[in-house]
Amino acid sequence: SIFNIVGDYILMFPLDMGMTGAALASGFAPIVSIGICSIHIRSKKSNIHLMAKVPNFRLLPQIIGVGAAAFATKISTAIVILVYNFLIIELTGNTGLAAYGVVSTIAIFVKLIFEGIADGSQPLLSEYYGKEKKAELSYLFGLGIKSALISAVIVYVLLVVTAGPIATAFNSENSAVLQTLTIIGIRLYFLAYVFGSFNTVCVGYFSATAKSMWAGVISVIRSSVALVIFAVVLAKMFGMNGVWLSYAATEVFTIFIVLVGLKKNRV
Repeated sequence: SIFNIVGDYILMFPLDMGMTGAALASGFAPIVSIGICSIHIRSKKSNIHLMAKVPNFRLLPQIIGVGAAAFATKISTAIVILVYNFLIIELTGNTGLAAYGVVSTIAIFVKLIFEGIADGSQPLLSEYYGKEKKAELSYLFGLGIKSALISAVIVYVLLVVTAGPIATAFNSENSAVLQTLTIIGIRLYFLAYVFGSFNTVCVGYFSATAKSMWAGVISVIRSSVALVIFAVVLAKMFGMNGVWLSYAATEVFTIFIVLVGLKKNRV
């Protein structure tokens, strides 16, 4: 990330490469990551080593199943952004789109908190599941849920309190409409994370405990199907406020599906 930021500046401005420079910086950043990871993998401390091996294609369906949830979430993001853009332009024009840009930018960082909790717990969940340590599995899963919910409430309160200053920081032209839309957007949109934090950890749990079907289905529903439906319906009913609330409505709806999955797959 640091390389990407520094590279963006150097290639775009001192070297005067413009957007081509930005693309090159982003393209080379993963190579830097590979180099950093290689330091550990090639060291004597590492218990993982690269070796020549014939691929076992029988394992491919299992690998795809485990990764299906993450894939569905990432690929559907583009679809959702497209739908949101069309709805917002129709309702509030470019000013509303600018407000959505502010909110979605903040959302990237907020979302990482809960993905971090889910991703961080997955290796241990998988280990306890594989060793059939049900007590440890249940404790860790509960700890992840509590951590996510507490973090979500704290983040939401902070964003509600600082909504005004945040909107002002992105509002260089002092547009009253943009200021109002952004403040309302922050207060309504991020309500979703109070519910979504629970869903994110549960999807991580399903993926880590060989319940890839549940993880995939829930991810597709909450990240695209239900979200698009709620966005369109609520936009027709409540205008821009409906667009903001569609994410929260989706997460609440998803909770019921998650609870069914947890009941069928008791921790």
